[in-house]
Order: sequence, then C-alpha cells, then structure tokens
Amino acid sequence: MITVEDKLDIFRKVVYKEEEKKFQKALEELKKENENLLEQKKKELEAQRDEIIKRKLAIAEREINEKISEEKTKVKEKVLKMRAEILQDFIQSLYEKASEFTKTSEYKQYLFGKLDKAILELGDLNFNIYVKESDKDMVEEHLEKNYAERIHKFNIETLPSNLLGGFLIEDQEKTFLIDYSLKTLIDDNEYEIGNKLFALLEKAGDINE
Repeated sequence: MITVEDKLDIFRKVVYKEEEKKFQKALEELKKENENLLEQKKKELEAQRDEIIKRKLAIAEREINEKISEEKTKVKEKVLKMRAEILQDFIQSLYEKASEFTKTSEYKQYLFGKLDKAILELGDLNFNIYVKESDKDMVEEHLEKNYAERIHKFNIETLPSNLLGGFLIEDQEKTFLIDYSLKTLIDDNEYEIGNKLFALLEKAGDINE
C-alpha cells in the first residue's frame, strides 16, 4: 500500500527532475550567452588592438619621416654651406689672379681697350678716371698719345686698392659713375661663376646636392 509519505516522495522526485531539466536548460542558455559575450568582447579587443597597432605604426611612420626630413634638411644645409665656402674660396682665388693679372702686358692691353671703349661711348665730356696708383703713369701716357686734343678733360685719380685694378670713370659733375674695376667684374658675375663651377664639380662627382 502506497502511503502519503510515499506519494509525497514520488511527487518531490518528479518535481525535482522537472526543475533539474529547467535548470540544466537555463544553465546551457547562460553558458551559450556567456560564450557569445566572450566572443564579442574578444572581437572588440582584437579590433581595439588592431586600431592601437595601426595608430602606433602611423605615429612611428610619421616620426621616421620627420627624422628623415630633418636629416635631409641638415645635409642640404651642410651642402649649401660647403658650396658657399668653396665659392668664396674660388672667388678669393680669382681676386688673387686678378691682382697678378695687373702685372702682365695683357692687362695693359685690356685696360686701354676698355678705357678707349668707355671714352668713345660716353662722348666729349670732362672725366675723372680712377686707376691704380701704379697704373697712373701709363694711363696718362696713353691718354696724351691718343687724346692729345682732349687731355685737359681727363683728371686721373687713385682707384681704391680693394678694387684690384681696372678703372672707374665718372663725369666731373659727378652725375654718373661707371665701374670697370676687376673686383666688380668678378663680383657681378659671381652667380654665373658659381653655377659653372658647381656644374663642373658635380659632373666630376666631387660634390652633389
């Protein structure tokens, strides 16, 4: 005979079994949900990691490019400084050669040729002519020989020593002054001299930008 206690015990077992099924189902659903959340979080973290890596790579690339740009600027500045020094040394050597040139017979021909051309172009004026102290006698002799009828119109003065040679010529009213000095000839052509000099050096492989 089944007692009340037996019936209660059977009922409890049936109810417990049903609840256990429900619990297992809820547990599995929770586990699956947790797995989904974990997978989603993992993807988010991976995406963040990729973004962080990408950002860090971009920062590193920018820093590298900045460093390269800085180095290029430094190298360019050094090259420009070196070019300027080379050019100044070369110009200085031209000054020295010009000074040596004034001691040659070719200089005498050059000086008289330029002086005659200037006098011809400027016309019948009264001139102040500035020449080297050491050139005064030969210039005066040349003027007396070639411009005897106008010799009173020429006043010979001393050229500043830093102009190396050649001459300055101006009208005695000082309305104009034309510079035919050797230094000015070199200085006025410094840009062209530099271009030709560095073109030759670069061609020879001695200097590059």
